[in-house]
Amino acid sequence: MTALLAEVVRSGYVEGTHSGAVLAVRADGSVALSAGDVDRPWFPRSSNKPLQAAALLAAGWSPETSQQIALAAS
Repeated sequence: MTALLAEVVRSGYVEGTHSGAVLAVRADGSVALSAGDVDRPWFPRSSNKPLQAAALLAAGWSPETSQQIALAAS
């Protein structure tokens, strides 16, 4: 189940809506905000690539060029 997360309003009229699920957690892991079905599986796909590139760099990967970093994150 999704929840209405945002409305796009122009000149007082709702032009569009965005629905989905969102979960925000505090530093201790407790839930700060929750809307929609946050237990449903999701697939980040390409949005994970920059995080994976950052993990490679943190693990010691030393690319020869900035283009290699861009390629890893693309």
